[in-house]
Amino acid sequence: MTSNAWINDNINIIESLRKIPALGSLTEPDLHEVLKLSEIRDYRPGETILEEGSYDGWIYYLIAGKIKIAKRSKVLMTLQRVGDVFGEMGFLEGKASSASVTALDTVQCLAINVSDVDRFPDRGRFAVRYLIYKEFAEVLASRLRSTTEEMLDLKKRLEKAEGKQAS
Repeated sequence: MTSNAWINDNINIIESLRKIPALGSLTEPDLHEVLKLSEIRDYRPGETILEEGSYDGWIYYLIAGKIKIAKRSKVLMTLQRVGDVFGEMGFLEGKASSASVTALDTVQCLAINVSDVDRFPDRGRFAVRYLIYKEFAEVLASRLRSTTEEMLDLKKRLEKAEGKQAS
């Protein structure tokens, strides 16, 4: 790759990182540091990114493309927005992935091993950790809210079905 091509690719990646909510407020030098401590990973359609039951240790931010998250072959959700995060549960729990993640089309992700954030320069280390964990909290709260709504809906349908059987 020529020097100009590398610079253009790096500029495009930095612009993509700015669109990730957890990283959008970082300064350009901090974004370059994040990029140094991360990997940009590309996946083909149908390629497995994370496999249920395996330990990965990385969190992923979607830069481009669309993925599906499935547990025991049942699709739980699809993600396609820049900045959508996945893999955070394995990191937070320090356990194997609870779901599989598969690329539905050409996918590009920013992969961060959060333990590498400790190598981040002092001036931005805590800001980056704060932003990442804040993003985790927001994602988990949203998923919990969605799961609660689904549970209440299922409970209502079960009560209705039980009422029909009693008649």
